[in-house]
Amino acid sequence: MSTLPVHPATGLQALDFGKRGPIWPVVGASEDPPNPEDPTPDPDEPLGEGGKKALAAERDARSTAETLAKDLQKQLDAANQKLAAANSADQPEWQQKLEDLQGKLDAEIEARTTAEKDKAAAQRVSYGIDKGLPKALATKLVGTTDEELDAEIEELLPLLGSPGPQPNPQQGNPSKGRGGSLASGRERYAESKK
Repeated sequence: MSTLPVHPATGLQALDFGKRGPIWPVVGASEDPPNPEDPTPDPDEPLGEGGKKALAAERDARSTAETLAKDLQKQLDAANQKLAAANSADQPEWQQKLEDLQGKLDAEIEARTTAEKDKAAAQRVSYGIDKGLPKALATKLVGTTDEELDAEIEELLPLLGSPGPQPNPQQGNPSKGRGGSLASGRERYAESKK
């Protein structure tokens, strides 16, 4: 009888004791290499009599289950068709037409609502672009009135800052004699200090 403990979760016995306690076997680790003297079954070896019977029974059961599933699906489809026919036969013709028209009206109302929302969004984007917002920010506007849109735009414009470095107005223009020489600069400095 061994005095090594048994692991409570895996049920495996410890291999030995180390500095920090029991040494447990690694779950899922490879086992010892097979012994060449042990006969191992060849996976390509033909099935025995019992294996052939089990394979045939499994195939028969699967075939039966598939046939049963197809039959049940046919019955379900037939029952759904009968139900739809019964519902339409119970209603007078005017009521069927009324339901068709109601369905068309609901579809038209939904399409109109969607189109109005799209139009309003396009108008907001156009308004934002006209006021100086880039298109990416103009698509984020949510106001419904001009006042609400203007308030949103006024909040966003200062955050944009300048679009880039401002051009130098003197760049590319000759001085036309206004710059002068070092001597004229000294004279102007002396004049300003009097």
